Amino acid sequence: MTRPTIDEQHYDLQRIEHINKVLEAHQKLLLETFSTGEDLFSEYLPKIKNFVFDYKRIQDDFSKTTSELLKSASEIRGMTSNARAILDFVQSVRELERVLTPELIAKLRLILKETA
Repeated sequence: MTRPTIDEQHYDLQRIEHINKVLEAHQKLLLETFSTGEDLFSEYLPKIKNFVFDYKRIQDDFSKTTSELLKSASEIRGMTSNARAILDFVQSVRELERVLTPELIAKLRLILKETA
């Protein structure tokens, strides 16, 4: 095996220096990328956290409002059925007033006296 010439040694040294510079550039790029990523992560993480909390609060408010609406609808349904019962009662009283003529009342009194 022959010894490398000075030119070959010089070429190898230049090549090693070039590879070294390339590796240093890659290292610098990686460090800048990680640093920038870390900065962005540190900047946006609180914003994302606040967004999630705001979203959860809105969801809770919406859930409460929906529950209140359902409760109100149930109460309205109950009031409607109560109002319907009152209307039916009033209608029955009116019908009874129409049917109970003075002659019918007199006949009913007679029947009651006879059965008593």
